[in-house]
Amino acid sequence: MMRTVLGRPLRQDRMRDVAPRIEAEADRIVTELVDRGRFDAATELAEHLPMTVVSDLVGLPDQGRAKMLEWAAAIWDVQGPANERFANAMPAVEEFLGFATHDAVPGRIDPDGWAAHLYQAADRGELPREKCPVMMLDYVTPSLDTTILAITNAIALFAEHPEQWELLRADRSLIPHAINESLRLESPVPQFSRVLTEDHKIDGVPLPADSRVALLYGSANRDERHYPNPTRFDITRRPSDHLAFGRGEHVCVGMHLARLEISTLLERLADRVSRFEIVSSTPMVNNGLRGLEHLDVTVHTDKIT
Repeated sequence: MMRTVLGRPLRQDRMRDVAPRIEAEADRIVTELVDRGRFDAATELAEHLPMTVVSDLVGLPDQGRAKMLEWAAAIWDVQGPANERFANAMPAVEEFLGFATHDAVPGRIDPDGWAAHLYQAADRGELPREKCPVMMLDYVTPSLDTTILAITNAIALFAEHPEQWELLRADRSLIPHAINESLRLESPVPQFSRVLTEDHKIDGVPLPADSRVALLYGSANRDERHYPNPTRFDITRRPSDHLAFGRGEHVCVGMHLARLEISTLLERLADRVSRFEIVSSTPMVNNGLRGLEHLDVTVHTDKIT
């Protein structure tokens, strides 16, 4: 029930409606940053589309948009172990839930935005109204950090493997495969957990119903039994069965939006950039995420011959 309502504005066919806005912003930010020659690919490039376009699409009040990144990171921290980071993140999560309950409500949100879409569905009897505030988590959380990390990781991989960037520039049909390969090798969400609804057995190990199990996406995506030479970045690999977006009924509802954002940026960058060089990088520390918090790069702009 909840996924049906959540997924409507994120369906693949709905991406045609948002593509022009994403393309226009991608053109603008890539031109600005490439002309400068040096920038932080994490905070200045990768954050731009989620924070400009996606925040508008969700349609939260202005005071909420300014804190979306902080709230999203905290939400991922409380999905990890109950450690110090978990405890420190709880006040921010509670702040977001308070905002979603009392501020991000009809009359104070964009009536055409995704948040309003939840309440409209509740008015039609498609879900309980009290579910709407917490369901906004599913628009804020996956729309920000995971996409930002995926973009940043891709730039880092192309900087480390310039021959792969040359392949992509010469053949743009490789962009979807490059996205899959980047997500496979550097999965922004390396693990998640689920609760079994029935008894199960894996490799002879019994797993009773109601057990909580860890799904190690990062491990599966580097499984040498499935991917030959799994630590190699190879955009001709075409690993469409990677698990970075999950699988089955739990597959990421925002994956089509994420693919659109990443592919649009890669297309624009390929038009302008011949090579990336990493100046410095800083890993992100988060209970539920893996990637780079900062990626300072310089770019070369030789034309394709």
